[in-house]
Amino acid sequence: MQTEHYQKRARQRGIKEPLIQLIYNYGQRYPRPGGAEAISLGGKGVDKATKDIKKILQEVPKLKDVILIVSRDGEKITIYHKTKKKLKLH
Repeated sequence: MQTEHYQKRARQRGIKEPLIQLIYNYGQRYPRPGGAEAISLGGKGVDKATKDIKKILQEVPKLKDVILIVSRDGEKITIYHKTKKKLKLH
């Protein structure tokens, strides 16, 4: 979930969503009033994210012809390697 304020500030500052996800996933969390958190990506977080991304990039070619089936609400149902019999993509 995202507020309009957040979306506006991210656009204004040119910070793309995949990079924001890195802050969210790898950043250090600090409590804020009202139960909120401030999340900051420092040097250790950057190093860990970089290492993990390099591993993922090595695996990307293995995803060729892999099919992910999801429901209308985005729930992941199954995943498999495409074969000519299973699915013709148009």
